[in-house]
Amino acid sequence: MRPLKIYLASSWRNRFYDNVLNVLRMQGYETYDFKHPENKEISGFSWNVRSSNIKDSLCS
Repeated sequence: MRPLKIYLASSWRNRFYDNVLNVLRMQGYETYDFKHPENKEISGFSWNVRSSNIKDSLCS
């Protein structure tokens, strides 16, 4: 049986995030760590990526 893949969604400020992530990994689950992605090309959201023109970011 293949291990379940888990994306642990959390706030950057969550002080329990690292502990929960480690427990899941010790139990054999495959996890994605958005704070420290292995592949920088598929990393999570970054404010640097968005357009510098605020109008490009607004819904119309």
